[in-house]
Amino acid sequence: MPQPSPSSRPPLWPWLLPGVAALLLVAAGAWLFWTQLRSPPSVTYAQFQTLLDGGQVSRVVVREITATVDLREPARPATVRVRLPSSLAAPDSSLITELETQNVDYRFEAPSQWLGILLNVLPIILLIGIPVFFLTILLLWLLRRRSPPGNLSER
Repeated sequence: MPQPSPSSRPPLWPWLLPGVAALLLVAAGAWLFWTQLRSPPSVTYAQFQTLLDGGQVSRVVVREITATVDLREPARPATVRVRLPSSLAAPDSSLITELETQNVDYRFEAPSQWLGILLNVLPIILLIGIPVFFLTILLLWLLRRRSPPGNLSER
């Protein structure tokens, strides 16, 4: 079978955007799966109280209404998450006293601001990005229409 000449081959650039989009979707799916796989299991507040009363808690980090709890060895899993019953900084007035009584290292962290920043910047990015994307497609289409057949792949 004769080898097709370079000018008779179909161009590969129309497959570039769908290929990159497919790779990005696969990467995003893998990242979401991996983060879900690595997140610590959740326990109820009653189970957390039982662990605390049993002296199995070594450290508690509270962020908003969720606490990440590190357990003492040889517990499995070593880290669990618990949803606190209130959105106050100290959801249970006796909780801090009990943590101090059990010699548990505890810390309250401010919530991350990245989600708020992203939600504020995303409309601006979309308002600029979508027109730029379509203008680029229009420019490529106009360049392809102006050039004689076979010259676009040589550029």
